[in-house]
Amino acid sequence: KLRLRGSAVPEILDFGTGSGAIALALAARFPSARVTAVDRSRGALACARENARALGLAGRVKFMAASSVRACGGPFDLIVSNPPYIPTGVISGLDREVRAEPMVALDGGADGLAVAARVIEQAPGALKRGGALFMELGDTQASAAEGLLKSKLWKARGIIRDLNGKRRFLRAVRR
Repeated sequence: KLRLRGSAVPEILDFGTGSGAIALALAARFPSARVTAVDRSRGALACARENARALGLAGRVKFMAASSVRACGGPFDLIVSNPPYIPTGVISGLDREVRAEPMVALDGGADGLAVAARVIEQAPGALKRGGALFMELGDTQASAAEGLLKSKLWKARGIIRDLNGKRRFLRAVRR
Protein backbone atom coordinates (compact mmCIF):
# COMPACT_ATOMS: atom_id res chain seq x y z
CA LYS A 1 0.00 0.00 0.00
CA LEU A 2 1.58 3.25 -1.15
CA ARG A 3 1.61 6.17 1.26
CA LEU A 4 3.11 9.55 0.51
CA ARG A 5 4.61 11.13 3.60
CA GLY A 6 6.92 13.97 4.38
CA SER A 7 5.52 16.60 2.03
CA ALA A 8 2.44 18.72 2.70
CA VAL A 9 1.82 18.60 -1.04
CA PRO A 10 3.45 15.51 -2.55
CA GLU A 11 4.95 15.96 -6.01
CA ILE A 12 4.47 12.99 -8.36
CA LEU A 13 5.92 12.48 -11.84
CA ASP A 14 4.48 9.89 -14.24
CA PHE A 15 7.17 9.63 -16.90
CA GLY A 16 5.94 8.12 -20.18
CA THR A 17 2.30 8.62 -19.21
CA GLY A 18 0.73 7.37 -22.46
CA SER A 19 -3.05 7.42 -21.92
CA GLY A 20 -2.52 8.84 -18.43
CA ALA A 21 -3.91 5.81 -16.58
CA ILE A 22 -1.25 5.78 -13.86
CA ALA A 23 -1.11 9.56 -13.40
CA LEU A 24 -4.88 9.78 -13.20
CA ALA A 25 -5.15 6.89 -10.75
CA LEU A 26 -2.56 8.57 -8.51
CA ALA A 27 -4.33 11.94 -8.77
CA ALA A 28 -7.59 10.28 -7.71
CA ARG A 29 -5.92 8.32 -4.88
CA PHE A 30 -3.90 11.27 -3.53
CA PRO A 31 -6.10 14.39 -3.82
CA SER A 32 -3.51 16.66 -2.18
CA ALA A 33 -0.73 15.63 -4.58
CA ARG A 34 0.52 17.62 -7.56
CA VAL A 35 0.78 15.15 -10.42
CA THR A 36 2.82 15.82 -13.56
CA ALA A 37 2.12 13.52 -16.52
CA VAL A 38 4.90 13.53 -19.10
CA ASP A 39 5.21 11.91 -22.51
CA ARG A 40 7.28 12.62 -25.59
CA SER A 41 4.24 11.96 -27.80
CA ARG A 42 1.87 14.89 -28.19
CA GLY A 43 -0.81 12.43 -29.36
CA ALA A 44 -0.46 10.46 -26.13
CA LEU A 45 -0.69 13.68 -24.12
CA ALA A 46 -3.89 14.67 -25.98
CA CYS A 47 -5.37 11.27 -25.09
CA ALA A 48 -4.29 11.64 -21.45
CA ARG A 49 -5.81 15.13 -21.26
CA GLU A 50 -9.10 13.83 -22.66
CA ASN A 51 -9.10 10.99 -20.13
CA ALA A 52 -8.44 13.49 -17.34
CA ARG A 53 -11.41 15.60 -18.50
CA ALA A 54 -13.66 12.53 -18.68
CA LEU A 55 -12.70 11.57 -15.11
CA GLY A 56 -13.05 15.09 -13.70
CA LEU A 57 -9.32 15.29 -12.97
CA ALA A 58 -8.25 17.84 -15.61
CA GLY A 59 -7.45 20.52 -13.05
CA ARG A 60 -5.44 18.13 -10.90
CA VAL A 61 -2.80 16.98 -13.39
CA LYS A 62 -0.18 19.00 -15.24
CA PHE A 63 0.66 17.62 -18.69
CA MET A 64 3.96 18.25 -20.44
CA ALA A 65 5.93 17.01 -23.41
CA ALA A 66 9.47 15.83 -22.63
CA SER A 67 11.74 12.96 -23.57
CA SER A 68 13.90 12.84 -20.43
CA VAL A 69 13.31 12.85 -16.68
CA ARG A 70 15.95 15.58 -16.46
CA ALA A 71 13.69 17.91 -18.47
CA CYS A 72 10.75 17.48 -16.06
CA GLY A 73 11.99 19.67 -13.24
CA GLY A 74 11.38 18.48 -9.73
CA PRO A 75 12.25 17.60 -7.15
CA PHE A 76 9.59 14.92 -6.87
CA ASP A 77 8.53 12.71 -3.97
CA LEU A 78 7.61 9.92 -6.35
CA ILE A 79 8.51 9.03 -9.93
CA VAL A 80 6.52 6.28 -11.64
CA SER A 81 7.20 4.96 -15.10
CA ASN A 82 5.94 2.24 -17.40
CA PRO A 83 8.56 2.71 -20.13
CA PRO A 84 8.68 0.78 -23.38
CA TYR A 85 10.36 -2.48 -22.36
CA ILE A 86 9.85 -4.92 -25.22
CA PRO A 87 13.12 -5.89 -26.93
CA THR A 88 13.17 -4.68 -30.54
CA GLY A 89 13.65 -8.19 -31.95
CA VAL A 90 10.54 -9.53 -30.23
CA ILE A 91 8.03 -6.92 -31.40
CA SER A 92 7.26 -8.50 -34.79
CA GLY A 93 6.14 -11.71 -33.04
CA LEU A 94 3.66 -10.03 -30.69
CA ASP A 95 -0.09 -10.32 -31.05
CA ARG A 96 -1.59 -8.00 -33.65
CA GLU A 97 -3.49 -5.97 -31.05
CA VAL A 98 -0.23 -5.27 -29.16
CA ARG A 99 1.56 -4.28 -32.38
CA ALA A 100 -1.25 -1.77 -33.02
CA GLU A 101 0.24 0.36 -30.23
CA PRO A 102 2.64 3.09 -31.34
CA MET A 103 6.17 1.68 -31.78
CA VAL A 104 7.55 4.33 -29.42
CA ALA A 105 5.36 2.87 -26.65
CA LEU A 106 6.67 -0.66 -27.23
CA ASP A 107 10.31 -0.60 -28.34
CA GLY A 108 12.72 -0.75 -25.41
CA GLY A 109 15.82 -1.28 -27.53
CA ALA A 110 17.90 -4.40 -28.01
CA ASP A 111 17.46 -5.72 -24.46
CA GLY A 112 14.25 -3.85 -23.68
CA LEU A 113 15.97 -1.72 -21.04
CA ALA A 114 17.16 1.29 -23.08
CA VAL A 115 14.51 3.70 -21.82
CA ALA A 116 14.42 2.20 -18.32
CA ALA A 117 18.20 2.67 -18.02
CA ARG A 118 17.88 6.38 -18.85
CA VAL A 119 15.07 6.82 -16.32
CA ILE A 120 17.11 5.03 -13.64
CA GLU A 121 20.16 7.16 -14.44
CA GLN A 122 18.26 10.46 -14.29
CA ALA A 123 15.81 9.75 -11.46
CA PRO A 124 18.13 10.53 -8.51
CA GLY A 125 18.59 14.08 -9.79
CA ALA A 126 14.83 14.61 -9.96
CA LEU A 127 13.87 12.98 -6.64
CA LYS A 128 13.86 14.48 -3.16
CA ARG A 129 15.88 12.71 -0.47
CA GLY A 130 13.77 9.71 0.52
CA GLY A 131 11.79 9.96 -2.72
CA ALA A 132 10.91 6.76 -4.53
CA LEU A 133 11.06 5.41 -8.07
CA PHE A 134 8.60 2.72 -9.18
CA MET A 135 8.94 1.23 -12.66
CA GLU A 136 7.12 -1.52 -14.54
CA LEU A 137 9.29 -3.87 -16.58
CA GLY A 138 9.07 -7.10 -18.51
CA ASP A 139 8.94 -10.20 -16.30
CA THR A 140 12.52 -11.18 -17.16
CA GLN A 141 14.07 -7.71 -16.80
CA ALA A 142 13.62 -6.74 -13.15
CA SER A 143 16.92 -8.15 -11.90
CA ALA A 144 18.89 -6.54 -14.73
CA ALA A 145 17.19 -3.20 -14.06
CA GLU A 146 17.89 -3.51 -10.34
CA GLY A 147 21.55 -3.98 -11.25
CA LEU A 148 21.52 -0.55 -12.92
CA LEU A 149 20.82 1.14 -9.58
CA LYS A 150 24.06 2.59 -8.20
CA SER A 151 24.07 1.68 -4.51
CA LYS A 152 25.55 5.00 -3.41
CA LEU A 153 22.44 6.81 -4.76
CA TRP A 154 19.75 4.50 -3.37
CA LYS A 155 19.12 3.51 0.26
CA ALA A 156 16.59 0.80 -0.56
CA ARG A 157 15.69 -1.15 -3.64
CA GLY A 158 13.76 -4.23 -4.56
CA ILE A 159 11.50 -6.06 -6.94
CA ILE A 160 7.73 -6.33 -6.52
CA ARG A 161 5.74 -9.19 -8.01
CA ASP A 162 2.57 -8.63 -10.02
CA LEU A 163 -0.73 -10.38 -9.30
CA ASN A 164 0.50 -13.45 -11.22
CA GLY A 165 3.63 -13.68 -9.09
CA LYS A 166 5.94 -12.38 -11.84
CA ARG A 167 8.80 -10.03 -10.93
CA ARG A 168 7.58 -6.95 -12.80
CA PHE A 169 8.14 -3.81 -10.74
CA LEU A 170 11.32 -2.09 -9.65
CA ARG A 171 11.22 -0.02 -6.45
CA ALA A 172 14.06 2.21 -5.30
CA VAL A 173 14.32 4.88 -2.59
CA ARG A 174 16.82 7.73 -2.98
CA ARG A 175 19.39 8.39 -0.26
